[in-house]
Amino acid sequence: MLPTCIRTSYATLALCLAFAAPVLAQQPTSDGKSPDPMATVPKLSTLVARGMSDLAPVVERYTADQQSLARRYDANDSPDQRRRMRSFATAWRARLRELDFDR
Repeated sequence: MLPTCIRTSYATLALCLAFAAPVLAQQPTSDGKSPDPMATVPKLSTLVARGMSDLAPVVERYTADQQSLARRYDANDSPDQRRRMRSFATAWRARLRELDFDR
């Protein structure tokens, strides 16, 4: 069984991703192409390997990135905000699938 702090971290990250997903959006670049959202999310194994609570740095990074995007796309519920935030959540979910939660 996982310690309470790790289970809480997992739950917090899962809730953040679940509630953020519906309002997430993507901003096209100047050439009209959408940037690769995976390029903005680090490999999570490098954050987990720091030696503190396994997911604490991951949750901190997600929160900081999400807050940064919220400041950048401050027009609530705009199409651009929804696209970028959706892309953000999708990229984070993909990175989370790369982690070994059973170790």
